[in-house]
Amino acid sequence: MNNRPMRELLGSVEAVAPIAQLNPDLPAPGTEFAANLYDEVADPEAWSLRVCAHRCSTCIFRAGNLMNLAPGRVAGMVKKAVEVEGHVVCHKTLGTDTPAICEGFASHPQGRVASLALRLARASVLEIVAVQPDREGTS
Repeated sequence: MNNRPMRELLGSVEAVAPIAQLNPDLPAPGTEFAANLYDEVADPEAWSLRVCAHRCSTCIFRAGNLMNLAPGRVAGMVKKAVEVEGHVVCHKTLGTDTPAICEGFASHPQGRVASLALRLARASVLEIVAVQPDREGTS
């Protein structure tokens, strides 16, 4: 695509806001939004975004509270991610070479709309790279 770094090409929060604000029903991006774009799930050199190909075996978005989380914990995580236009990273990909956005969050009605990274991928600014969450190490 372009050999310049993503941060340089996208520029400041003010410059990116018109690109990122693809849904007029969402509040205008805050200053935290730039940090959420460049989270560990994105590869600025490749202009790509890692998203789990499917929900992992113990996904926090599966029924049954498989991770034994406190009541309201998942709702709180979603609320916080939505407020800052961020995302939830799949716990199975944490600490690997390929951390990725949780598929449960990526398909969540609020998450998929609010996440800046996912909106940029839908606008073809970033390419989605599917990650297999149940594999050990890299994907």
